[in-house]
Parts: sequence; C-alpha cells; structure tokens
Amino acid sequence: MDLYIISKRLGHSDISTTSRVYSYLIDEYRTRSDNQIEKTLDIFVPKSSEKKTQIL
Repeated sequence: MDLYIISKRLGHSDISTTSRVYSYLIDEYRTRSDNQIEKTLDIFVPKSSEKKTQIL
C-alpha cells in the first residue's frame, strides 16, 4: 500500500509523520517482502547461478 495513501487515511499532515510513527511496521513489511521475493527468485534461478548472484 502506498505510504501517501496511508498517511492521508490516518489524517497525518505529511508522510514523514506516518513514516516516523509506523517505521517499525514498514521495516517488518519490507523484510517480509524481501523474503517473498527471494523465495520466488529461487524458483527461477538455477542453483548453479547462485554463486554469480551472490557476487553481484
């Protein structure tokens, strides 16, 4: 969900307030999203390419 939309829905004057107050949730969501992306990429990236990916 877009942080701007959340900010307006909560009645915050700007997104910096929302970001500051709810940063722990944003970090948790980012971690979950990163994990989901990694799981999805594991399906498509052959194991032999794993070492090359880690270098990048």
